[in-house]
Amino acid sequence: PPSSDLHTPNMSSSASSSSASGPAARPDAREAAALRPLACAAGAGSVGLHNADGIARFAQGRTAVIVAVNGPGPVPPRLEQAAQAYIDVVVKPKTGLGGVGERRLESFLGAVARNCILSSRHPRAMISIVVQVECDDGSLASCAVNAMCLALLDAGVPMAHCVTAASCAAVGKQLRLDPTAAEEQKADALVHFAFCGFQHTASTASQAPNSRDVLVASDSSGPLPADQYLSAYDLCLESAKKVHAFVRLSVEKRVTKESEREFDKAKRAKTSSAEQIDGDMETGS
Repeated sequence: PPSSDLHTPNMSSSASSSSASGPAARPDAREAAALRPLACAAGAGSVGLHNADGIARFAQGRTAVIVAVNGPGPVPPRLEQAAQAYIDVVVKPKTGLGGVGERRLESFLGAVARNCILSSRHPRAMISIVVQVECDDGSLASCAVNAMCLALLDAGVPMAHCVTAASCAAVGKQLRLDPTAAEEQKADALVHFAFCGFQHTASTASQAPNSRDVLVASDSSGPLPADQYLSAYDLCLESAKKVHAFVRLSVEKRVTKESEREFDKAKRAKTSSAEQIDGDMETGS
């Protein structure tokens, strides 16, 4: 199956927020409003797993997640819904059994999935989403959302829109985008936002003036004043736009590779057919 890989260096958000300015003071020397390097891969050939309808790997710095999607398929009678598909989300930690953190992440991912999947097109069916945590070095929720969206695209599940997410931690009076695990432990509050509705111009990095940025789901923990919450929202929105452009570029790269592969296959078949016809003609004469 076709696959794609893409990497990007550190990206700094352009959101103007006084709480995200000032000295970085971060373990990895990033600015407060900077993303860690992103990397993604989609397709069984790229990820290395072949037992799912769609699969993707997404990484933000050291945080990495693999998401496998199966369905729409058969659903147990007790979970069957007459008007829409049942969406099942399971989060598996790197080691051991899942706990409260995994159940909370499942709830967040389920809310995102139900908002972006056109489940009414597949009533009395089930769409299974399995999230395998490879490494959790902070911002796991946003990384999982980004991986899930890419896996749903790979599986061909009908969606109303593509969703991308970003995380932000409040450390004192400073907001830190895409926090690491060490920063999350020191943070007074942590928020995750998932957005959709981004529109792109000819440049994948620039946004159309009339784009509709829609908040799909959010999750927060810890006390956060209203002004800081709104600043975190703006910061995560700008970051999600950059992640969306990154995912879009990855999908375009994969489609281009697939088109080139199909073109080469058709060209070889045409050449083989022509050679066979010439051989038959020579035999007949």
